[in-house]
Amino acid sequence: MIELINKLKNRIFMLVAEGIMQSVTSTQGQHLKAKLSLLADEVKEDYDILQDYGFSSIIPKNSSVVALCIGGSRDNGIVIASDSKQYKPSLADGEVAIYTKFGQKIHLDSNGDVNIFCDDTIASFKVLNRQCLQISSVYGLTNKTPCSPLPILYLVSLGLNFKCL
Repeated sequence: MIELINKLKNRIFMLVAEGIMQSVTSTQGQHLKAKLSLLADEVKEDYDILQDYGFSSIIPKNSSVVALCIGGSRDNGIVIASDSKQYKPSLADGEVAIYTKFGQKIHLDSNGDVNIFCDDTIASFKVLNRQCLQISSVYGLTNKTPCSPLPILYLVSLGLNFKCL
């Protein structure tokens, strides 16, 4: 009986694992698999990476991850969260950012502005209503531009790069 309880206890302890991302591979262009270091000498491969709908990323090497281990077995896991403190931007309470390790960032700040960064600030703008986009600054520009392809075309004419896929 004690042996059975100890096995169950070990399975429960092994349900959640914290680790370090070693590499990510993509199969069939969409399915992501992770290679993780969980403990000092425990490396696990082929963990699925679960991501929220509409968001996709390749987790940088050496990022912290949290994995769920199905049935408490480290042989079958799913990465459910990741964090890379090295690249994470500084934010105020309630702010949101989408960012990359290459320096690009979309920052929804506490003033209600949407700031888009590449190497330098590209644009800061507010949507005033469905017909008007107020561009607060694009390298010092202040303007009101109708919501249409024109704001992007105008920004492109200033030498800013936008890519439409």
